[in-house]
Amino acid sequence: MRVQTTGVLPLTVTDNADLGAQWKAYQSAPPVVRVIDQKLERMLEPNVPVRIAAVWHGSADGKVAEWSLDRRPNGFLVSTGKHQYTIQFDASGNAGVKMVASRSVSPRKTAVEVKRTLPAAPARVAWTQNVKGDNEPAHLTRVVPLKNQATLAVGAAKGKAGRVLLLDAATGKEKAAFDVAGPVNDLVAVEINGRESLVLACRDGHVRAVSLKGEPIWDVKIEFYRLFPDLWKVRLADLDNDGQPEIIIGCDNWRTYAFDRNGKELWRYEVIHPVRALEIADIDGNGKPDVLVGTGYMWATVLNEKGEKSWGGRFGFGCRAINAVRNGKGRTCNVLIGIDSGLLTFHNDRGTELARFFTGDEIFMIEPAAEVNGSQDAFVASYNGFIYRFSADGKRLWSKALSAPALVVRGLPDGGCVAGAEDGTVYRFDKNGKCLSVNEFDGSITDLLPQNGAVRVVTSKGVAAAVAL
Repeated sequence: MRVQTTGVLPLTVTDNADLGAQWKAYQSAPPVVRVIDQKLERMLEPNVPVRIAAVWHGSADGKVAEWSLDRRPNGFLVSTGKHQYTIQFDASGNAGVKMVASRSVSPRKTAVEVKRTLPAAPARVAWTQNVKGDNEPAHLTRVVPLKNQATLAVGAAKGKAGRVLLLDAATGKEKAAFDVAGPVNDLVAVEINGRESLVLACRDGHVRAVSLKGEPIWDVKIEFYRLFPDLWKVRLADLDNDGQPEIIIGCDNWRTYAFDRNGKELWRYEVIHPVRALEIADIDGNGKPDVLVGTGYMWATVLNEKGEKSWGGRFGFGCRAINAVRNGKGRTCNVLIGIDSGLLTFHNDRGTELARFFTGDEIFMIEPAAEVNGSQDAFVASYNGFIYRFSADGKRLWSKALSAPALVVRGLPDGGCVAGAEDGTVYRFDKNGKCLSVNEFDGSITDLLPQNGAVRVVTSKGVAAAVAL
């Protein structure tokens, strides 16, 4: 069940000492009631005791979701369209949530019916390319530019194998394509032995370096440890300040690795549980890169350039989003960590928590905004269907509802952003949150690449496209 409030009405709910004291009896139940100045979205799970202060569903633009709340003796029946829950109050006014149906359930008609309307006209689509798999469209995973900016490298999964395509950035025309043994989850372009090459993070436990023609350069099989070593993330970082980047890999086997460009392992660190987020930033301003890692379970960790832990710990289930933004205080950065419950926390470069915000559902991506006077805001994509903009110290500047869960967000040079949703919709917002364009594609948006006056789009159903900015 999703509990939401919306800025349509001037609703404010605040914590109080009595309510806080009562929550001590429910150590496993995080409070639903918090200070609400405009929006709060939060998930309630079966068999978790809660106290409900307000239930409201919708968004600031008037969208009404298909769910219903019906009165029952000592409680309510909630139908979401996919599930039914009962909320039963006891004599003390506490409530328990119980799932009573998990099949498709048709909610009753709401009093208000709203047709879907897009908040802006579509931008011009410069080109579209449909990538085939074996028996169905390929699942495109990542798009990166090559050094000359005229060519795009796109990674894909097609069944148990992978594929890499090189596309003309201006026209979308396929320049080259080759298959690899494992599905490609992520890729980067890097110079190896004087030639531009690609490093692929593959779902079969291999990290592969290949030429732009698909010729093998080196191949490292990651060992089994804790779990099968599917590779999910790859990033570049100049760890030794020699002007040439090293390769950082995030793996399902609980480890993060650093390799040189010849495939030699430099270090490894057990971050505890499978890696789901991996970013590079100099957070303490010492001129050396830090490696920010979030895992699929509880942990987020900051490593220095030597692979040594600077700080980290348990932040909650599913640390799938982590990133850093300049805070305007010299060269240091604040670190943002997002987890599956929707909790977003803000930390200084030493790990001290500065602020927190609940979106109510999984945080999928955190992306820095364009830098202004040594400071950056952050864009946040949440599965609750909202895109947020925060200051570096945790102030919510604006939030905008999309038509479906938000999966990808990328900053633009003009201070705005582009965002991609699960239903294949791509939005462009200016720096103040005004929606400038909306385009629709087939498949969930898996990556966005703003580049040279256009945003390149890839989807889970084999669509690659370029949309004019």
